[in-house]
Amino acid sequence: MALLRQRLRPPPPTDAKAVDRLLDELDANDFAAREKASKGLEALADRAAPLLRKALAGHPSAEMKRRIEVILQAAAPAAAERRREVRAVEVLERLGTVEARALLESLAGGDEEALLTREARSATKRLGMKVDSGKIGV
Repeated sequence: MALLRQRLRPPPPTDAKAVDRLLDELDANDFAAREKASKGLEALADRAAPLLRKALAGHPSAEMKRRIEVILQAAAPAAAERRREVRAVEVLERLGTVEARALLESLAGGDEEALLTREARSATKRLGMKVDSGKIGV
């Protein structure tokens, strides 16, 4: 439990407005601004992926489309980390101890777009913990 508690943290909320600003800057006339926006989105890629995919569906410019696709491809290695997090949630669910449930509750309070949060919420439901507006009780 100590290792899981140390390694797992609820994902912070993704600032959709900040992602939108960065997406807008991907189309900026200034190359440096586009590069800065790309770097900013790369840092958020796994959490901002749904917003990036939505932007792709909106028929962006060729430059913006290329940059978003590169960012999403670069986020692929983060998928291995996400799998580890899902496995950790499975371990916590199977343990079912008070301590494991408390950690699941904490993880379920993270960013709603994050896979870790969604998995933790699903696990709490399966354990019979009540989920109500981000707050969980037994």
